[in-house]
Amino acid sequence: MQYNVTVIGSGPGGYVAAIRCAQLGFKTAIVEKYDTLGGTCLNVGCIPSKALLDSTEHFHNAAHTFKEHGIDIPEPKVNIKQMIARKSDVVKQNVDGIAFLMKKNKIDVLKGVGSFVDKNTIKVTAKDGKESSITTDNVIIATGSKPTALPFAPFDNRWWRCDWYGAWVSLCAHWVESFCGRIFRQPHSYDGRNHGQRIVEVHQKVGDGILPGPQGHSHRK
Repeated sequence: MQYNVTVIGSGPGGYVAAIRCAQLGFKTAIVEKYDTLGGTCLNVGCIPSKALLDSTEHFHNAAHTFKEHGIDIPEPKVNIKQMIARKSDVVKQNVDGIAFLMKKNKIDVLKGVGSFVDKNTIKVTAKDGKESSITTDNVIIATGSKPTALPFAPFDNRWWRCDWYGAWVSLCAHWVESFCGRIFRQPHSYDGRNHGQRIVEVHQKVGDGILPGPQGHSHRK
């Protein structure tokens, strides 16, 4: 298949670029390796964390501000399963919306990992290993970024991955916020203090050069 523009990555940068290209009359394809469109932001980052933030805001108001407005209610309790179910529904609505926009703008969605064969040929490798190739006049690379594992802090899908955070299903007694995931300090938008959790914010370097600045100094708060 021949395209005028192929976008690799369907996050906010990728899907917006694809839509605009299609609106300008270019035959457009978008390549995405995950099952849903929207990238980190819509699936495990900005959108789910803001959905949880919205829930905690409601909880905070019910617990601390209703009374001054003359609203008397029993002491509110957190229903974690319902909170997570709502978060998941918000995510689904958003990613389904992106899929709809792809169809509306006649953008071909190719599921798999995109890689260059040459400057005008893209190989798409699906999850099952099946390979296909497309040709394109132009390519927009919108693949985002991934975290780098450290020798003393390997990925264990518990503390160091924001995709774990996005799939978070229970409150921890002692929650460590870290900037080592895919989203810099994103978990801070969900404030566990509203649920009586102890928050430990990790700002200083754990080892030399974990997050060096322009002059080689580690960033600190």
